Amino acid sequence: MVQLSVPDAREHSDVGHLQKLINERLRQWAGAEVPVKQPLAALFLPGVAKHELLIAMEASVLLADLVAEAAAKVGLWQAAPVADGELFFEIAEGNFYVLQPL
Repeated sequence: MVQLSVPDAREHSDVGHLQKLINERLRQWAGAEVPVKQPLAALFLPGVAKHELLIAMEASVLLADLVAEAAAKVGLWQAAPVADGELFFEIAEGNFYVLQPL
């Protein structure tokens, strides 16, 4: 859990950067054949578990590269305060949250 500096997470600058990245890549891949683009659908399906996304990434270099590029653009954790008592959660293997001590 991290307190953001914006009242709504949709207003965080990372959201805009990621939307721009995804839109740029979708325009680039618009002319590709359906079998090439199909693994990218995993990013837009509701409720996709981490292991499902990892399987899709193993099957598609295009998807794996996009996820890596998107993850590199996320600066949320760089801006997170480092103070005593801060709480951080991470998604564990079974797609649930685990509180990690700092």
